[in-house]
Amino acid sequence: MRLTVRCFTSRAFEGVGGKDGGCPRPRTGRPSIASSAPGQLLIKGARLLEERFLARVNRQGPKVTLRRAHTSLLPHIDQQGTRLTELARRVGITKQAAGQLVSDLESMELLERVEDPLDGRAKLVRFTHLGLESIHRGLSVLRQIESELEAVLGKTKMRQLHEAQLLVVDELSRPKRGSRRGRTAGSSTA
Repeated sequence: MRLTVRCFTSRAFEGVGGKDGGCPRPRTGRPSIASSAPGQLLIKGARLLEERFLARVNRQGPKVTLRRAHTSLLPHIDQQGTRLTELARRVGITKQAAGQLVSDLESMELLERVEDPLDGRAKLVRFTHLGLESIHRGLSVLRQIESELEAVLGKTKMRQLHEAQLLVVDELSRPKRGSRRGRTAGSSTA
């Protein structure tokens, strides 16, 4: 049986499967990403896009420093506000972790906690005026990055990329038959 090692861009895998991990190397000396699996490329592309986005937002925006954990929370906050327990459920983290992220964003004056008009005992997490302005600035930064990518790829490839991404997201959003969403085959709740 032959073991095939996929090429990773990390130097941590150098030496695996031979002197260079079995990965062809371009003249730059970096492992080739051309032989990476599509899933690896999607993950790497998303990470690089997010890093570029955060660097620009943190440079341009108010005196705050957003982290990746913060940006994972923001899309899950409804315009009228969201309860912390619901926010934690949507993001897939504990209530305590969500509470810490909300506290961080409150200290940056991007979020606030207000009484829930339907239940005076509960609080809603919602965007402040500055938070809403920051969201609009962030979307503008994202459009700038997309325009830069389109300048490299061309309109046709950018449109095709968008269409392919829609299909990927649609497919990955569907629960697998016979399993509950969020669980992988073979996982247990015990």
